[in-house]
Amino acid sequence: HPGLIVVMASGVLGGTGVGVTAALSNYFYLHLWHLKSQAIGPLASGGLLASVIGIVLAPVISRRFGKKEAMLGLFTVSVITSMLPIGGWLLGIIPANGSLGVYALLFVDVVVSAALGLMGIVILNSMVADVADDQAVKSGTRSEGLLFAANGLVTKFTLGFGALVGGALISYVGFPTHAVQGTVDPAIVRHLAILYLPCVVIFNGGCVAVLTLYRLDRATQERNLNRLREAAALAEGAQVAASTSPAPDHL
Repeated sequence: HPGLIVVMASGVLGGTGVGVTAALSNYFYLHLWHLKSQAIGPLASGGLLASVIGIVLAPVISRRFGKKEAMLGLFTVSVITSMLPIGGWLLGIIPANGSLGVYALLFVDVVVSAALGLMGIVILNSMVADVADDQAVKSGTRSEGLLFAANGLVTKFTLGFGALVGGALISYVGFPTHAVQGTVDPAIVRHLAILYLPCVVIFNGGCVAVLTLYRLDRATQERNLNRLREAAALAEGAQVAASTSPAPDHL
């Protein structure tokens, strides 16, 4: 189904971008932001806040703007926000390392990134359900299990591929193995940051570009749901008629 191909391709690009960020985050925390190990753990607590925000806002945004438009907006915001901390560091316009301001910036970045990612997952799964309805209308058969299983392969692929890309960047810049904080050449860290930003734009921006090809809008989904309800009603009526009709006489 064309809609499933678009959703899966978008998920591959967006998920790979997330994978690259996850693979490099500790390198940046330790060697770019110079955070102590005990200071990194509390940042993860921002994911709990992001979970609440994402679960509450995802259906609201989806109903207000439509699923495709909501995803385009979320991913566009994600591209911008994911570049702000490191982009600001490269430009020298954010608070100095070790300050409360830079730690607050990193905490907000974790919350925003996780919330956008969670909302994206919720809406993308909803879009797969719409594809299943459209497929049912066109083919007359339900294929939710197959479609969700196919889309589920995206997560397994992107986690590995994102880590592979992140590892390739680390090797390319010559990042030392088992590096101790404070001993890495700042030029290497800067080089890694410079290469990271285009990856964010390519993968997350490509995710946005692919989603523009999605064609199932709200009106189409409503028509599909009406047809499925009508088909279900006809099938139920035929079943009731068959069960109440008198049995034929046998000689």
